[in-house]
Amino acid sequence: MNDLIETIRITGHTGLFALFASPAAHSGSPAMFNASFRKLGLDYVYLAFDVGEEEIGDAVKAARLFGIKMFNLSMPDKTAVIPHLDRISTEAELVGAVNTVVNEDGVLTGYNTDGYGALAAFGEAGGEIKGKTVTVLGAGGAGRAIIAQLALDGAEKIYVMLRRKSFEKHEAFVNKVSGRTGCPVEIRDIEDEAEVKRTLSESGVLINTTNVGMNPEPDETPVPFTGALHKSLEVFDVIYYPEETRLMKDAKAAGCGVVAGGRGMLLHQGAKGFNLATGKDMPLDAVRREWAK
Repeated sequence: MNDLIETIRITGHTGLFALFASPAAHSGSPAMFNASFRKLGLDYVYLAFDVGEEEIGDAVKAARLFGIKMFNLSMPDKTAVIPHLDRISTEAELVGAVNTVVNEDGVLTGYNTDGYGALAAFGEAGGEIKGKTVTVLGAGGAGRAIIAQLALDGAEKIYVMLRRKSFEKHEAFVNKVSGRTGCPVEIRDIEDEAEVKRTLSESGVLINTTNVGMNPEPDETPVPFTGALHKSLEVFDVIYYPEETRLMKDAKAAGCGVVAGGRGMLLHQGAKGFNLATGKDMPLDAVRREWAK
């Protein structure tokens, strides 16, 4: 008990960080943030609250009332929260979703750190997107965040590979990103073998944002075409379970110089939010040790 009291020293001055999600109990964010607070000696605590889409307005009012310094969100709260905020960042506006809200003296600003987290994890593995043509598989929540961040961070061109039946659904988003950032973004057919090979031959980076290859179907791949992967391609798969997907194995077999999975994305998107709220860098090594327990 004494060890627990030393670890969690909550006083009348302790500030609150939070997660609003449904479900919320599975999240790794409390462990990530609380380990960081302990390491840096910051007087905050991070708690998870089960908050559904219909309750998000009341949750935001509570955040204002109780002075919650920062709160994270998962879908569908990421979109439902936007009308309740004072302002949102450029990438959040492009994506149409917010995963981090920072409270600065009662002013609530929404950010989307998912794209940043993915590209930071990719960069940590040795990848580089600046000035390159990038192919992104999928345009769901993570895909949109990554596409927007790629355009903002200096990708030369972006190909978004989708099933043809979903082209129309994503055209407005693609046009908005291209128009706002000046980075050309084009949709291509992911089911057309010739088009996939042609697109990847023009690309220096491939990012998979689909769930193809995720457990319980780890033998599946979003790029089943022999010869589509090549040595000049750097590959990032946002899937983190399994840690090495079929796509990653195929990329290594093809001689791709950089091949990375998605576990680091979770860490770096949290680190960005931590920095936005505290002005300090998250102690990544301490968090990794916490996750390893």
